[in-house]
Amino acid sequence: GTASNMGGPPTPIRPAGGVSTLGNARKDVDEAMGIVRDSMTMLAERDVRLHNMEDKATSLQGASTAFSRQAKQLQWKMRCLQYRFILLIVALALWTGLFYLCRGHLKAYFAASLAMAVILCLVQRYISRRWRVQLEDEDTRQLLDAEALTPRPSW
Repeated sequence: GTASNMGGPPTPIRPAGGVSTLGNARKDVDEAMGIVRDSMTMLAERDVRLHNMEDKATSLQGASTAFSRQAKQLQWKMRCLQYRFILLIVALALWTGLFYLCRGHLKAYFAASLAMAVILCLVQRYISRRWRVQLEDEDTRQLLDAEALTPRPSW
């Protein structure tokens, strides 16, 4: 203590600029808190953008898978149409040639032609059904694979 403070509690000795040091510390803490708040806000905004990008990527992947599937189906249908056309030309040429050879037995020839046409229609339906089932199985596999690769949210 000092001479004027005899008997009372001692007066603490403050270093020169002590108040300003405490003010500077508060100012530094406030600045740090502001930076942390800004960082948290930017992090939340980034999280929203990432989720939007993930949703868009998932949507794009689904659209890409659907496009690929439809392209394969269209390619297969076009190939089938080409084969049908070739088979129709060959069948008509064969039918015309046999018609000329069997012109004396037209009733039997037309009956055999009708039976053959029915058999060919049944074979074509069977092949079409198998093709559709195969495409559906492939679509199911692709969808299951896409779901297995899709990341799940962790919250």
